[in-house]
This record gives sequence, structure tokens and C-alpha cells, in this order.
Amino acid sequence: VSPEGESTGGASDEPSVVSEPVMSKYNQDLVVECLQDEGMEESVVFELWDYGGQDVFYALFHLFITRYGMFAVLFNMEELMSGDTAVRAECLDFIEFWLSTIYLHTSQASSESCSPILIVGTHKDKVSNPLHHLFISRILDDKFRDHIAWPHVQVYQQNDSLFAPSIAEDTELLMKKLFHSMDLDQSSTLEPSEVEACFGADADPSLVQQFFSFIDLDRDGKISFTDFRAACTQALSFFPVDNTLGHVDPVIPHILSVIEKIALNSDYIQQRVPFAWIKCLDSIKQTGQDVLLLSQVEKIASECGLPLSRKLGLSREVCGMLEHFHHLGKLMHHNETSLRDFVIARPVDFLIRPATQVVCEHDLHRTAQQTEARRLTREWKSLTQQAVLSKKLLPILWKEYQDRSALLEHLCVKFGIFIPLKPEQSDEAMSFLVPTLLREETLSPVADGVLNCFLLFSSDPDFLQQEQRGVWRREDLAGRFVPNSLFGSVIGQAIAWSQSTGGAQQKLSKTEAMMAFGKHKFLLQELKEEKCFRLVIFVQNPKNILARLTSIVQNVLDKTMPRLRCYTALSFASGGGDRFFLDYQVVCDKVREQEGMWIGSDHVEWTELRKELGEWLPSNALLSSYDVFFSYRQGDFDSEVVQKVYDILSYDVVGEEGRRLEIFYDQVRLKAGRRFDLDFMKAMACTSLAVPLVSSHALARMFSLNEGSAEDHVLMEWCLILELQLSGQLRSCLPVIIGPVSSDLDRDPIGNFFADDPLARLPDIVPRRTVEEVKKFMSNNNLVPSAQLEERTVRSIVKELTKNLAVLTWTLADSHGQSVLPRSDTHARELFGLFEQVAKSVIKAYEAIPVQPQVGKTGGDRGLPALEVDEGSTPGDTRLKAKEPSVQELMEEINRLKANQVQQAQSGCCSLM
Repeated sequence: VSPEGESTGGASDEPSVVSEPVMSKYNQDLVVECLQDEGMEESVVFELWDYGGQDVFYALFHLFITRYGMFAVLFNMEELMSGDTAVRAECLDFIEFWLSTIYLHTSQASSESCSPILIVGTHKDKVSNPLHHLFISRILDDKFRDHIAWPHVQVYQQNDSLFAPSIAEDTELLMKKLFHSMDLDQSSTLEPSEVEACFGADADPSLVQQFFSFIDLDRDGKISFTDFRAACTQALSFFPVDNTLGHVDPVIPHILSVIEKIALNSDYIQQRVPFAWIKCLDSIKQTGQDVLLLSQVEKIASECGLPLSRKLGLSREVCGMLEHFHHLGKLMHHNETSLRDFVIARPVDFLIRPATQVVCEHDLHRTAQQTEARRLTREWKSLTQQAVLSKKLLPILWKEYQDRSALLEHLCVKFGIFIPLKPEQSDEAMSFLVPTLLREETLSPVADGVLNCFLLFSSDPDFLQQEQRGVWRREDLAGRFVPNSLFGSVIGQAIAWSQSTGGAQQKLSKTEAMMAFGKHKFLLQELKEEKCFRLVIFVQNPKNILARLTSIVQNVLDKTMPRLRCYTALSFASGGGDRFFLDYQVVCDKVREQEGMWIGSDHVEWTELRKELGEWLPSNALLSSYDVFFSYRQGDFDSEVVQKVYDILSYDVVGEEGRRLEIFYDQVRLKAGRRFDLDFMKAMACTSLAVPLVSSHALARMFSLNEGSAEDHVLMEWCLILELQLSGQLRSCLPVIIGPVSSDLDRDPIGNFFADDPLARLPDIVPRRTVEEVKKFMSNNNLVPSAQLEERTVRSIVKELTKNLAVLTWTLADSHGQSVLPRSDTHARELFGLFEQVAKSVIKAYEAIPVQPQVGKTGGDRGLPALEVDEGSTPGDTRLKAKEPSVQELMEEINRLKANQVQQAQSGCCSLM
């Protein structure tokens, strides 16, 4: 990796007519030939990649920077010897960025080690003085000695026996020239002031003094020619090279030797691989195709002698082989359903080159396709000024890749290069946000007194372990690192969530994003100087936004940089006026455990923490009643539906009084240290509207139940719903029915749940332990079980539940008239409004419940007499205490039930659209 603009060639004011790819692959045969010229004939083949230096390409690096390689970071030595402090600082920042990036993507949790790194200083023809090389090495050591990746930087052993003669000869000659230029002979010595003069007036005097002490081996305050000779053969923290000489420079073969030794000792090189796998990989490459179908690869594998294991069989062994070569970067294969049928033999040619037709600095590059795309003036302006890519541009920009455009688009969305945007009109062409193309712009000044917190990032596992755990001063925040692409990736995913939850139109720039989750508006900023994000919230209830945004950040990190951790920090002023950052989770733990904490020299009680930071702290107390209860089985899509619908409902209001719905969502309400099964059944008994998600995923586990099976908690909830409906304790039930979910572009995103009659395949047996738990709960809480309870089978429970008025998710997009759109567009659009539609259906069902005045009810006014929660001091003690109703309340309830029966008898609806 090298700084942008490090290369040669004449400058020009005109944009380049050729757009270079994000990475260049050097001629492999030339590399091998150079190694063999140096007597290296081991059977190791090296591939060299040159990573692009432009910021817009950094979002792609996580695809190719892995631990299966070594990295050379190139810098211009003239910049570190420059008298311009800004130039020196920029050079050091560049090196630090790459040290952090390499550690982030290649480190292993088991050993905290990362891939080997070589730092290479170029332009030795202009910075030839060995004294300067030592000085630069001292600068690097001083700057990075505490960096987490520094132990993995390879040192340049100048006295290496293999290369020492030629290097020592060059060094001796240069030292003689230095002394001669100062009218000194080899018997002379240098004073500190004379050494300082060697570096010019702009050199840091303190650093020069340290350097002088480093060379002054006799500690006599003078440096002799002998001292110089001894110092100049010491190890350097970088490799100085004259890039005009190529491998004629004696340091180049030294670098190649270090690379070969590292490679031969690497575990992934030592790993034995079947020859048939190597033969198969060669055959795949020899097809000349960028992408092959999995069936084609299986045919090639069979011709190469696979399977080698009869137990595994051909398909499983091929998948294992592809996974191995995928990790080595030889090809790309993803095992998820929508991508597993494709094997990308040439990832750069297939993905990177097309992506960089879009993701590049368009002022610098202009290909023939980009020149043609500029004719669509409005769309081109939208791309270059607003980072919004209209799908109308893709057939032009990807003219050479039309046969693979759907797969390319899918991969760009998967890797966060493109973020689908919700069309304002149903017939409007699809468009994508390209986060890395956003421009620098300040969106809005932040007023004093607004709620704000900070998101800090570090790959250092000891980042929290300060003298006072979870307490930082600003100067303590060393080791932080924010990858250049992270902010764009986060706001991309935040926009996707905002669109799903009906958020307002967003305003975006490269370092700021103004958006909303539902009706809750916030500003996210990347603070470059402080190396962190700042979250500014413009409502008085920041908890939901913070929880959702940190979840989005964590999701991005898990997918692209799992070694990086995010820490939420709250600003806190001590009694002495000092400003500290407090780790959010540590504060939450202290308040929950009712413990104080030391902040600087002050011991702050937990009550003070709650008073000062209370608006940020989670409020997951169990309530005496709820408006809505979500019942679902955790899984990718089912969990996403509940999370997004919960977010929409949390930001909405109902009724004439405009109050917030009280919702039981297990991820928010359930408390650690308590019996969760009793807590959720207690909550169900205190709820007005139950919303069970009946999905193919929820049923999957039920197909194998038998009479003696352990209790199934989802089935337990559904059984309790039916019992509470019969008793009148539960006022309404709105099932959300979800069919098979697919990301395959050839299938509907959500299939018809009833298409293959899954209810008929459910076991027609009574799940005894599940039923017993429901019966025990009801008996212990003054609720009378029905006569049917002990006869309820798995099949009958689900069948009866689905007889309620229901939301059929696969029908929600059918009424929008989108069948004329391209299949990939339809696939994306059908999910855009799904969550809002489900949320609207929940609100509609809740508001349809007749108003019933209640006294002291925490939730709404549509429930039965309120039930008090006795949490007690013992985990799991969740007894319900019913308030004694008045005679008037009993009569009103009897009349309501009678009216309800008449209404139900007249209703024949079974689906809510």
C-alpha cells in the first residue's frame, strides 16, 4: 500500500481517460523470476497486489485484506525529513492508518497477532544519508512503539550476513561523503549542534537530542566515525529503498528474502492441501471465465478426481474446497442461499472493476462508459453531487457486464457498496445510495444543551482496562481507530432502517447524517480529529435511537471488521469541573446493581448517576399491563420484523390523548436473573392485544414435537393466547403470518404460508409439558383454565390461532402494481413498506378494541381491570394480584362481553390487509 500520488509520470489538468482498478495485480511470472534470480527456488508462488490510495476504495478492502498474506506499507522518506510539520504529520497518519487497518482485518482473537508488516521508505536516491535513515527510524519508533500492530512490523537487519557486504559498502561511502562535506576526516568527532545541523533548522531539537544519545555509544557527548559506522549497521524499523534502481538496490533482495522466510513459516503455507484440489483450482482458472455456476465447478472437480472422501461426497467436498480457496483469496464463494450457486473465479475482474466504474473519484477518472453516462445529465449530477445512483445509469456503466449485472448488483448491496433507496413513486426507477461518494458538508450546527453521546472504536482488547474501569479522560483515549469506510457503511444501514420504519427524508454528507427512526430525529457525525462518532438526539427519549444505532454499528462491524469494538461513552462533569467519558455499559451495570463508581478523585453514588444520566439508561421495568405483546421465535427475519415494527410503534402515538403504546418486546422488557417464561406469561395475561408471528421459521421446531418433548415456549405463548381469549382476559389477537422467506431473485421474497399446507404436517398430539406449564401458570394466578386445554394438540393450537383476523405478509405488496418492474426491483420494493404496513395493522387492530375505562392501568384504556405486578425480591416470583372490581365495573364488563359475542357472530373476516 502506498500514498496516493506516490507514482511517477507527468501531471495533467485533464482527467485520466482510464480508470485504474481499486487494486492492481502485478505480473506473477515476473515476481517469481525475480525471486529465482536471488536463488529462491522453493515452490511458493507469490501474488502481489497494489491497493488503491483513494478514500473511495477503502470500503472494499475488507473483501481482500485477510490474514493470509503479508503487507508492505510504502511512504516517501522526503516527507518525514520535510520542514513542513503538516506534511510530516500527514505521512505519519497515513502509516498509522495502514497499521491499524492491517491489524483490524488480519488479527486473530486467539493470539492477538496479525499478519507481518514491512514498512518501506522510498526515494532513497534523494534521502541517501544513513544518518537520516536512523533519524526516520527513530521517528517511527517514537510514534508507533505503543501501537498494537508494532510488534508485527519486520525490522531491517542491516548487518544480515547475506547482504551485508554490498549494504556496508554503500553505507561506508555515504558516511565518508557526509564527513567530507563538513570538512572533517575519519578521526574527527561531531558535537550535538553539528548533528542538529545535518537535519536542518526545522528538525525537532528534542528528537535530535534523543537521536544523538542513541548514537553516542561512549556517552562522551561526541560522535565519532566509528560510532556512526556502528549505528548505521543497527536494525531499522523500515527498509529504505531507491525505487529508481529496482532490484539492483541491495535492500530489495533483502526485502524479498524476508518475505520468503515469512511465507515458508506461515501456517497456511504449511497446511497440506490435496493435489486434486490444486488441480481443480488450476482448471477453474484455465476456463478463462470470471464466474462459473456451482454445477460447472462440481463437473470440473469430478474430472479432477473428487470426491476424495466417500463419506463427504462430491457436493460437500467441493464446498469445503471452495471455502478454503475463498479464505486464501484465490476465488470468491458465499454459502448463503442466494449466492451459493455462483463461484467467482476472478474476484477483481468480476466485482472490483465494475464497482469502480461507480465508486471512484469521477473528477479524476473518465472511462468511455462514464463519458457516455454523463449524457444523462440529471442522473449523473445525482450520482456525483448527491451520491445517489439511478438504475438508469447501470446499463451504461456496466455495458461490458450485462450478462452478470443482476449478480453484481446483489453483491454490491450485500457488501454495502450500494444501499437501496425507497422510491417516492411506485413507478419511479430504483436508485441506490453510494456512501463512499458522499461529499464533505456541514449539515447543521449543534446547539448547546442537546442530548449527545459518543461512539468510540478500538481493536485493542484492553481499551476498557483503565485505572478506573470505564472512565476516560480525553487524553486517555489512545488506541482509537475509525476506518475510513465505517461512517459510510453505518449511515447506509441506518438509512435502510429509517426507510423501513417510516423515517423522514435524510440529509447526508461524508461526515454527517441527519435522519430519523420513525418520528425521532437525530444527527450522526464523524469527528475526524477525535477519531470517534458523535450522536446528537433531538428528542427527550434517546434510549431507543441509541439502542438501534449501536445495534446497526455492531452489525456492520460483525460483517466487515469483527475485531473492531464499539464503546458508547457518555459525557460527565465531576464535582471539580473536570470532563470525563463514561462507558455506557459500565454506567448501566452500576445503576442496576445500585453501586457507586470512582470518577477521577470523586466517588459518585449510583443515585447521582441515575439523576444526571437517567434519560440514557434503559427502562425495562415490568409493567402492570401492556397494550401489545409480540410473540415470536427468534430468527433472522422474524426478529427483524418485530424489531422494526416495535421501533415504528414506539415512535408513534394512539388515541385522542396522543399517548405512547406500552409494548411487551422480550429484548427490552425481560430482566436478567428472573424466570423469563413466567415473566412473559404474566405479561401476556396483562395485555390487550397479542401479536403472534406465525411463520415457517416458528413452526420448524414444532414438526418434531411429541408428547414427551420439552416445553416449546412459542407454543406455550400461543396456547396461553387461546386460553386468555376464551376467558375474555385477552381482548384481541392479530396473527402476522409469514411464509417462506427467500433472497433468491427468482422467487418471491415472502412465499404463501399456506401453499404446502404446513398445518396438516404438524403433529396431532398433545404437547403435555407445554400444556402443563400453561395450566400451572393459570392456576397459580387466579385464572381458570378451559376444559379444552388438556386436549389441545400442536396442530389444533396453531390452526385455531390462525383463525383470528390476520395479516398475510405475502399479500402486502401485491396491491402496488409492481409486477411490470424488473424482478430485482420488485424483490427490493416488496420489503420496503412491509414493516410499516404491519405496524399500521397493529395500530388499527388495537384501536378497534372498544374503549373500556380503567383505574390505575399502566397501558391503555382498552383492557380488563389492571393487574399489579409483584416482582418481590426472589427471581421468578411473578404472581398476579387482581384488583377487586366494583359492581359497576363488573356490569360494564358483562355488557361488553355480550356485545363482543354479537359482533364476532356477525363477522366473517379472516384477513386484515
